[in-house]
Amino acid sequence: MNQGKAAEKAGAEINALPPIDWKLCIKLANNKIAVAQEILLLVIQQLPAELEAIKQAQARADYAELLRRVHKLHGALCYSGMPRLKNAVAHLESVLKQDNIDNAQLIELSRRMETEAQTVLASKLPC
Repeated sequence: MNQGKAAEKAGAEINALPPIDWKLCIKLANNKIAVAQEILLLVIQQLPAELEAIKQAQARADYAELLRRVHKLHGALCYSGMPRLKNAVAHLESVLKQDNIDNAQLIELSRRMETEAQTVLASKLPC
């Protein structure tokens, strides 16, 4: 299978996941439900402010700040059970780490991140 087809298949598998995976939240919190709830709620509470800071850095073309913000969000998502948003942010981060940033790709990945974030924010919390 070529890389394009493999990436398509991986993307389809990620999109089949729920925006918030409660079982994954619990697993990431070492099976401690209270910790999983706390992490999930904290990330969701901070998400709108983080998205706004990311938008502002991108609008200023401040790629160092943008990378810092995206990296911070990615780190938080690694422990919160939001696989689709985590995947979108990870792709954005990987593009920002490249020497030559493709603005069209950056805009596309930022939109995907925003869409996934809004899906999370609109989701009913599983806890």
